[in-house]
Amino acid sequence: MPSPLTGFIANLLDEYGIASNKGHAAKNYIDSAGDYLRSGDTIDAGTALNNAAILLGDFISHFCYYKSYIYNAAYYRKQCWEWVDDNWPAAGEAFSMDLLLTEMLAANPSQLQKFIGIVDAYRVACWDAPYNEEFYAALARGFKQW
Repeated sequence: MPSPLTGFIANLLDEYGIASNKGHAAKNYIDSAGDYLRSGDTIDAGTALNNAAILLGDFISHFCYYKSYIYNAAYYRKQCWEWVDDNWPAAGEAFSMDLLLTEMLAANPSQLQKFIGIVDAYRVACWDAPYNEEFYAALARGFKQW
């Protein structure tokens, strides 16, 4: 069963994006109100400030109180904990190399392809990283018993 965390994060990003757009638009209206006030146009300044207030209210609603955000966040939070509960190792069942090898041998081709892709991505990340010769030499000496 895939983790429900993906849906939770997608929901948060959607609501954050809406709130961000509202906040930026409110900032622009406030900037315009300042320009209008400097030029003596109090009517347009008042309109711009009213529009900014509406957008700031929308910003707060989406960022803090928006019903779909709150309900979806609560739903996905519950789903995340249930997923963790369903996928937590049983008592006495610890992760081990034997368990990993058994799972790898039982994996289907798409799971193996995903695993190799992740390993290759880590390799790419390591290619440009500094190499600690002393650490890896000591690590190699630890395996020398083979």
